[in-house]
Amino acid sequence: MGVERTTVRGVELAHETTGQGQRVIWGHGLTSSRAAEDAAPFVNWDDVALVLVIPPTAWEVREAQADQWGAAAHVVTTKGVEPIIAARREVAPPDPYLDDLGFRARYETNLLSWDHGRLAQVFRGATSADLPPRDAVAAITCPTLILAWTGDPTHPESTAKQLNELIAGSELHLASAGEQLGQWTARVEAFLAAL
Repeated sequence: MGVERTTVRGVELAHETTGQGQRVIWGHGLTSSRAAEDAAPFVNWDDVALVLVIPPTAWEVREAQADQWGAAAHVVTTKGVEPIIAARREVAPPDPYLDDLGFRARYETNLLSWDHGRLAQVFRGATSADLPPRDAVAAITCPTLILAWTGDPTHPESTAKQLNELIAGSELHLASAGEQLGQWTARVEAFLAAL
């Protein structure tokens, strides 16, 4: 499979083509919402498959999360990334990372590596991202794999469960421990092999 990129409304979506010629559109976190939303008008759902990884807050609860992203953008712009890191130290990591002693250090190193202006832009962009309306999601008919984890309020399992209920025939896997997260690659490979 080769990864190809398509730009739709200024957002780059990645898709791969399996050996059988099936295109797989995938997204992680906020890009999972954009993958479903932006692909919708341009795709024949019979010709693709979706892989959605840790879908974000959506619909009714999205506004509160968007406010938090807006506040984070303001903090990064005016005070730098250090206050964001300090605030995150007060929040438990997602459940699969609870026993991962290096998680916080990797997270902090990653945040510190960002250009502050670009990080603020990412946070601002997150304020307007949301999944498509539920009726549009329910119209998705392609094979869909949803990978989510527990214990993360910005990527709640409730969104993943709702997506699973709305997309007929979709497959949902929740990881609440590191070993379950470690199975995701094999799950994706099995999903793609079955296409």
